[in-house]
Amino acid sequence: MDGVVTLLPEPFYSRVEMIWADLHESCGVRKILTTPVPHFSWHVAEGYDQMRLQTAMAEICAETSPFLIRTTGLGVFTGALPVIYIPLVKNRSLLEFHSRVWHISEACAHGSQSYYAPEYWVPHITLVFQDVCSENLACIANRLYEYSFDWEMEAMNLALIGQSPGMSGSIFFNLPFKK
Repeated sequence: MDGVVTLLPEPFYSRVEMIWADLHESCGVRKILTTPVPHFSWHVAEGYDQMRLQTAMAEICAETSPFLIRTTGLGVFTGALPVIYIPLVKNRSLLEFHSRVWHISEACAHGSQSYYAPEYWVPHITLVFQDVCSENLACIANRLYEYSFDWEMEAMNLALIGQSPGMSGSIFFNLPFKK
């Protein structure tokens, strides 16, 4: 899977990496390390026409100034493959920007994940992906209890990340918003 994302700015990028390392060492969590790039996603698909997508995202970035993102607390997507995440606080500008990026990305994608569509999207920063089970849940909860997730940062880019043969967490392009 590949994703159109915003890479987190420092110091939040490093904070998420530190949390992942802590959960890996303390609780055995390891699946998140398959794409170890701290981010939140706008669109996810099996693949994209990368040249067309990069051109379209460059146009959006040229018209977009950095904007404020807020996070708070923790969330869980339940089911067979649970995910623990930091939710982004939704507001009108975030939802409007997401809708624009999603529709343009959709035109360049194949095998899109529908839960990123505007009517289903839950913006989030993934902390634990698929590794949550009854044996490690208490450990994960105890480790995450020590952190504050009330963050404020600027979204400053659009990037395409995914898997390249033999590599995990490849960044195919990273385009900054206008200054």
